Amino acid sequence: MQQTVPRRELLAAVVQGLAEAPVVALLGARQVGKTTLAEQVASAWPGPVTVFDLEVAAMREALTATPERLLGAGEGLVVIDEVQRMPALFECTDAPRTTKSMRTVIEDLRLAHLWVLYPGDRQYPLGDTITALPLKKIHELELPAQLSDQRSSGSRTRRT
Repeated sequence: MQQTVPRRELLAAVVQGLAEAPVVALLGARQVGKTTLAEQVASAWPGPVTVFDLEVAAMREALTATPERLLGAGEGLVVIDEVQRMPALFECTDAPRTTKSMRTVIEDLRLAHLWVLYPGDRQYPLGDTITALPLKKIHELELPAQLSDQRSSGSRTRRT
């Protein structure tokens, strides 16, 4: 018998994960409610939210052409739905280096800090305001096969 987890517990787990790490990955089988949960987190988020829906071909094409510009323009919470459709977003070497685009994003957006994901093993600073964060360090939340209260009442997310 499948376990049913109340949605409010999952929402709390995602918020806690975001307090502990700059990235939370929602993992689970198809149709389990990952997108709905992400929409609920986004609608409850106290600040600005940018959503990239990679089921939309035009969004995938735009991110392929200028990923740094589009991702860097996101304010507050950035949600990337269906990210498995663009694995190139996570392609990089084992030892990332500070790039001109990273510095441009920090300067243009006046960011206090930039986190760069890479498929390595350790977290380390790339400078005073940039940190390399291995994918192993992101907070993952595995969703059960069945959720209770699956539908959200609305969303105030900005679809980009």
